[in-house]
Amino acid sequence: MDVSQISFADSTFLSVLITGHRALTLTLAGPLPHRFARLLALTRLDTHLHITPTLTAAAEQP
Repeated sequence: MDVSQISFADSTFLSVLITGHRALTLTLAGPLPHRFARLLALTRLDTHLHITPTLTAAAEQP
């Protein structure tokens, strides 16, 4: 999922990410906007979700 242009994320969006992560292999492709990266860090989701710096890097993952 390309998240490089995320300008707003709330608890509903985080819930969708968690649900998606549980259902399938979900990779967030950045670069992550600062506020979104901070939100993921504060909620510790950055340690549970697959995050890559670019779409190309995400496509290269198995």
